[in-house]
Amino acid sequence: MTGTRICTRCGESKPNTLEHFSPNGRPKNEVQKLRPECRVCARNKVPSKIPTYTYNPGDKFSYLTLVKLSRKTDKAIYWVCRCDCGVEKEYQIGQVRAGFTKSCGCKRTELLREAATTHGKSRTDEYGIWGGMIDRCYNPDGVNYPYWGARGITVCDRWRDSFEAFLEDMGPRPSKRHQIDRVDNDGNYEPGNCRWATVQQQALNRRTSKLKNIVIEAGDASDDELKNWQQSPRLLAIFKMLFEHFLPVDLTFSERLGKTGAIFTCSKIN
Repeated sequence: MTGTRICTRCGESKPNTLEHFSPNGRPKNEVQKLRPECRVCARNKVPSKIPTYTYNPGDKFSYLTLVKLSRKTDKAIYWVCRCDCGVEKEYQIGQVRAGFTKSCGCKRTELLREAATTHGKSRTDEYGIWGGMIDRCYNPDGVNYPYWGARGITVCDRWRDSFEAFLEDMGPRPSKRHQIDRVDNDGNYEPGNCRWATVQQQALNRRTSKLKNIVIEAGDASDDELKNWQQSPRLLAIFKMLFEHFLPVDLTFSERLGKTGAIFTCSKIN
């Protein structure tokens, strides 16, 4: 036996020899085991520095409430505990306090589900959109990678590392018609540059279409009304319905189309 060891009662480091520590039973495999406390502390009955725990009826751990002390052994203490479902059983108190035993077994399925569940939204539309966004930017084998990742489009660290953060910033998907859209088509996926948009709104924001022609049914609107469409409640209602309440930028009247149609040009929506 060589080296030193710390006495569990006085906390002092002492040589690991029979002179300082008493033997603990008969030697096994020619190796003499020593008691954890030194001879001085054992002789003077010095209290142990190992923390002790006190338990009282009514103390609750997870789903178990302590009812009464059942029995003590050399290795463990057992208490009768009542589960939230009403079942009373005897449990080793150390296992209960450490959290290894949380219920009588009635909560096993629920606890396993909680352990395997992170946010519970892995089957939602938002989760699929989040995964597709990351795949487009970071999977070189993906069919859409040349149009996103290869162009240098990335996902901010906050969103890439956490679906919960993405959902917190973007909010729930307004409808099945909405997809994630970047306001700046050359910008990254990050808060402030992304929104939920319909296919029509996304089409107006494509990098391949900087100038668009919009055809509407103008009815009997005059040329002056078409040129000053911002002051026309009727035309405003038509455009708001067409663009899902997002007004286009630089929307100007171009020419008439037939008797009731009108062609407008615009760059992109706000």
